[in-house]
Amino acid sequence: MLAPEIIDAIKDICRGQVNPGADMAEYCSLKAGGRAAAVAFPPGRDELEVLVSFLRGKRVPYLPFGRGTNLLVKDGGYPGVFISLAEGFSRVEHEREEGSGHLRIRAEGGAPLSRVVELAAEKGGAGLAPLTGIPGTVGGALRMNAGPAGTKGQVGESVKSALILESTGRVTTWDREDLKFGYRTSSLRERDFVLEAILELKPGAPEKIRKEMEAIREKKKSSQPWDLPNAGSIFKNPERGKAGEMIEEAGLKGVRIRGAQVSPVHANFIVNVGGATARDILSLAGMIRDRVKEKFGVLLEMELKVVGED
Repeated sequence: MLAPEIIDAIKDICRGQVNPGADMAEYCSLKAGGRAAAVAFPPGRDELEVLVSFLRGKRVPYLPFGRGTNLLVKDGGYPGVFISLAEGFSRVEHEREEGSGHLRIRAEGGAPLSRVVELAAEKGGAGLAPLTGIPGTVGGALRMNAGPAGTKGQVGESVKSALILESTGRVTTWDREDLKFGYRTSSLRERDFVLEAILELKPGAPEKIRKEMEAIREKKKSSQPWDLPNAGSIFKNPERGKAGEMIEEAGLKGVRIRGAQVSPVHANFIVNVGGATARDILSLAGMIRDRVKEKFGVLLEMELKVVGED
């Protein structure tokens, strides 16, 4: 997809940590989809800034990439570069503020969200337990304001600020107000990178936090399809009602298009039961949207991020 000299330059910048012609089914939790021109893993901030500047100068498309837990690449592939911070940006640190006793966690954008949630519980920082079991990175969590299906417990409630490499190439600090968190949204643009985030948590008893986390884990194990490849909730909940309940009432639970199936466990999950293509998954998502619109007059909005070419 990209000229050999472009790939060679990317390899030089990233010190060899590049996968040209990457099969994105191997990188995404749905285990489906096409190839990308490359996946690059810059080892540090300097390399990331140089890489972004190089790609912008060459007019090569690129996108930030976390752990592929909310992404589907169409079968025709993505003609650009996915830039992952998972290798070089995974540090997590903490400190206790004097006076208030608040726990402050500084986490780089490629760090697993689960590690931050576990650290908060260990050190007695309240507020992140609702994020238990949510996969992905800190950067992805901020971009989508990750959280449970309800209105409370979103990650944005605990974010104090974030260091952002903007799509223009400028690095700047965004306060919570700048990030403009909403339901599965933030003001982060498609090509903005979260270099690090600072979360501020009120003191909490570790035993109580652990109990809350365990209860959430048990509920998810019984109500979500953990045993098959999926990308979590496919659709956002509409203003009134829940997407999963609407899909089930539309008679779609268990419906299948080739290797893609509406989960018999939770109707707002599409699972890959074996050999599903991106086309299968998107065809099934389109059927869901049409049936729900027909029955309830509600047009569901996709939560899954879809990129690439047919």
